[in-house]
Amino acid sequence: MRSKLQRQRVKQGAVSVLSVCAAAFLTLAARPLFGGKSPLLFFVIAILFASGYGGAVQGLLATALGVGLALSLFHDQKLEFALAQSSLTLLALLGVAISIVLGKLHQANALLARTRDELKLANETLADHTRQLAQRNNDLEQFVFAASHDLREPLRTISTFTEVLVAQHKGKLGPQADTFIDYIAGGAARMNAMIQGLLNYSGVLSSEPTSFSKVRLDEVLQRAIKNLEFAITDAHARVTQESLPVVPGEPEQLVSLFQNLIGNGIKYHGDAPPEIRIAAHENGRDWIFSVRDNGIGIDPQHHERIFGIFKRLHGSEIPGTGIGLAISRRIVELHGGRIWVDSEVGKGSTFSFTIPKGDNPESLESLVDRLPAGEEHRGELEA
Repeated sequence: MRSKLQRQRVKQGAVSVLSVCAAAFLTLAARPLFGGKSPLLFFVIAILFASGYGGAVQGLLATALGVGLALSLFHDQKLEFALAQSSLTLLALLGVAISIVLGKLHQANALLARTRDELKLANETLADHTRQLAQRNNDLEQFVFAASHDLREPLRTISTFTEVLVAQHKGKLGPQADTFIDYIAGGAARMNAMIQGLLNYSGVLSSEPTSFSKVRLDEVLQRAIKNLEFAITDAHARVTQESLPVVPGEPEQLVSLFQNLIGNGIKYHGDAPPEIRIAAHENGRDWIFSVRDNGIGIDPQHHERIFGIFKRLHGSEIPGTGIGLAISRRIVELHGGRIWVDSEVGKGSTFSFTIPKGDNPESLESLVDRLPAGEEHRGELEA
């Protein structure tokens, strides 16, 4: 590296010397055209060239060489000494100024070239890492699918023979045997739910936001409520909503998002029947949505942990797989937003998430009608 830098400096110095020598030759050749006088124009051009090529140091070198050659070669020209002296002084000052200015430009250009090369290398590295990550994600997706399929075969066998055992021998082998049979059946059902949840998470994880369309979230929410109809009826839950906007998104994923968040509010309720409220408000270029419930609440120390895969706070006390919130986070991230929870134990929970309005929200609103701002639209199911 050092030898390369030295060779470059020698090359720049040689160019500076040659340019000044060429200027001296051209000045000698041009004297007859200027009535025997020696024009300094060629020396100025040489200094410009040296500074532009090699920077301030080479410009100063060319200036010194030019002044020296002018003194030695053209001292006999028919000019007053004062005029010649002032001309050489002007040449020296002009050369210094040119050297400094072009030297700064040369440094800036070198820095820009270095930055461009570094940026190109960084982009190539990023592209390579992106390809590797895409390949790993594809391999992971295939592994999860294959593993889930392979796990389901023996699980289906266990479930089938457990059902046969229940049908033919339940109540005949004693209370302890019946308890064991229930454990086996419950464990098989939970394992099947976890495998299905893992497949769902893998599907969302491998999704890319390439098929977004304009989505009416009021319709999306009603679909989610319809899917939860039996859970809402069974828990005597009450679900209400404000008017929701139209956003760019993937409808099925947004249905899953609302279904997970409302389902959590129903599942983790306290002594009172669940009450769940869905609302939205604008915040700059985003919409902020909230799903508020009156459930048992979450300790603040677990607010981040609950969004991890298979992370559950209540063990087997409350049924579930611990995947719903992980899927919800991934869906929100695919839509360019973020999700968080505000909650305290015994005071309910409010899950909030953002979704960008899109590049041109005014155009979006003109293409698809929205419900009037501020109007409350209730979609409640009560037992």
